[in-house]
Amino acid sequence: MKKEEKIELIVMIIIILISILTGFILYKIYESISKLEIETNILQTELSNKEDILNNINFQLTTTHNEINQLNQNLKETINELEKRKSGARYTLHDPLYSEVRNFLRSDRTNTKPYDDNTFNCANYAQEVNNNAEKIGIRCAFVAVNLSVGAHALVGFNTIDIGLVYFEPQNDYEVKLQVGKEYWADCVIPPSGYYYKRDPTWKIEDFTIYW
Repeated sequence: MKKEEKIELIVMIIIILISILTGFILYKIYESISKLEIETNILQTELSNKEDILNNINFQLTTTHNEINQLNQNLKETINELEKRKSGARYTLHDPLYSEVRNFLRSDRTNTKPYDDNTFNCANYAQEVNNNAEKIGIRCAFVAVNLSVGAHALVGFNTIDIGLVYFEPQNDYEVKLQVGKEYWADCVIPPSGYYYKRDPTWKIEDFTIYW
């Protein structure tokens, strides 16, 4: 083989090797770019999902805040109404027997009404039971309870045989009010075999009785 042919062969081999190496490098670059694109798409999808979750949480927080404000406003209006009634004409009222309270609650239909945050919430239940009791001569208290988050309302009766008792007007269950306890889980006495799940937002901070 002539010297010139050897040189041409060597150059051709070098070109082929360079082409193979260049192709391999380009393939690896393309493969890396594809992986990065896939990972980027996955991260973008996860970010979008988390943004949706965050937006949903913010919406729920806003809704809950509005409900709490509405409930507090209704409680204030109810308390103001009770204060006004103190100075006006009153029914002839008496403190009942415990059995009389139980009989009244069994006959009263307030607890059958559907709950609605805006039109008929806990304050409305308590006020209606209060009004219905006083219409038949039973002295009944409106009880405003301050919770860890928000407020609640129920009714009370100063019975002549066992003393002051409280009831949840939404279901007529007796309530053993105690500051520092969770309202539903610790204080409300449900039927046998039934219990309420714990909720720290319902922890009782204090309560006020309005006669």
